[in-house]
Amino acid sequence: MLEECLEENMTAFISSGACLAMEKMRHLTLRNLFKKIALELQENPTLLPQEYQEKTNILPLSHALKCMIAWDADLDMSELVCVLSTLIYNGLIKGYISQEKQVLVLAKEIDKAFPRDSVTADR
Repeated sequence: MLEECLEENMTAFISSGACLAMEKMRHLTLRNLFKKIALELQENPTLLPQEYQEKTNILPLSHALKCMIAWDADLDMSELVCVLSTLIYNGLIKGYISQEKQVLVLAKEIDKAFPRDSVTADR
């Protein structure tokens, strides 16, 4: 829904100079979505595959992709990795992507994985 609204009004955002603010809002919304996914999996580790139930700071990309399909029905795994890479690069998520295991490895503490000071950081 956010994506549709942004696309629909992009011309107005560009002409008013608000395009960059809207893009930053998009990144923060994605960060918050991944934080909610991580919190839910931490509270309910049985939702994770058996091998990750003890390591709740590891988010299988397949789980993230299922959640992101509601955001963008055409999203595939490579696009998801690109979105996550951008969030990591911009400091909105602390962690790394393991391509080999197809997981996002977050900092062990959720507060450190999604730092509050990243909201005001500019890159």
